[in-house]
Amino acid sequence: MDGKLKKPDSSRLTRQDKIYQVNMRSQSKLYHINEEFQIFNRHVTKILDLGYVPGNWLEFSKLKMCEVHGLPEDQINSRCHFLGFDILMSPPPPYTSSMQGNVFSKAAHKQIIDHFKELALREKLIEPETDSQNSYFVNEQTDSRIDEELEKLETGLRELRISANEGPGWHYKPDLILSDLSLPFIQDKGFYHNTQTKPHMRLANNPGLNEPVFNKQKSSIDMADVSLLLSCELLKQHGNLVIRMASVDLEDPELEVLSQRLERVFSRVEERQPGTEDEIFFICLDKKEDAIDKSVIFTK
Repeated sequence: MDGKLKKPDSSRLTRQDKIYQVNMRSQSKLYHINEEFQIFNRHVTKILDLGYVPGNWLEFSKLKMCEVHGLPEDQINSRCHFLGFDILMSPPPPYTSSMQGNVFSKAAHKQIIDHFKELALREKLIEPETDSQNSYFVNEQTDSRIDEELEKLETGLRELRISANEGPGWHYKPDLILSDLSLPFIQDKGFYHNTQTKPHMRLANNPGLNEPVFNKQKSSIDMADVSLLLSCELLKQHGNLVIRMASVDLEDPELEVLSQRLERVFSRVEERQPGTEDEIFFICLDKKEDAIDKSVIFTK
């Protein structure tokens, strides 16, 4: 015996304890940003979360908007819509939607944009459903009504794609985009982390997707750029963008270049460091224009 007391095994954090701590830290950072900048307010009804897995920010956004709009959780979809996007597969929190894809893909950007357009068209063209219309069996027996709704949506989407200027009636763009594109946190359910931690499985599909594993600092800048790229087209005028960069070199000159790009798109850009040395947040407020020429932003 060396006379030193050892901590009992019960004092060690379990895997679930670690998951809980990571999740709470993630949500608390968004909480403090909201306390300072009020990014969740009554004007916000549509939110896009890039890199949503495992769902911390998406869950926080939903609960915060329930509080802001004074609605119970099971009625929040009557006022708000939440879309999570990630290359990993994981069930989204209740009353939110999700989409899987590669954020560096043009096709994925188009799918995200079409998702919000279709949502707006449904709100515009389809009357609110009654309880009887919500019935699965009733809907199955009203094929003509369903066909009519689908035809309206297809026509509306076609016209919306053709028109270069959607006009005041088409309010499809999200008010807030959250970007937390990085390595996933500790896996709490399912198998989404498995494909991230076995590089050979991902290299076979797309070598570029392994940058967060092998080149964390530079990939963080690339992922911030792609969030800005999507925001130029999708985020509504006066909307806000929050970017979390999980692993960066604060002396990297490319950070200044990124900041300049953000300032071309937003009236106000703030930087915050939550305490960790290699983590930084960009809080981008009040998008200057509804649609911004991406080539101008990225070629100056």
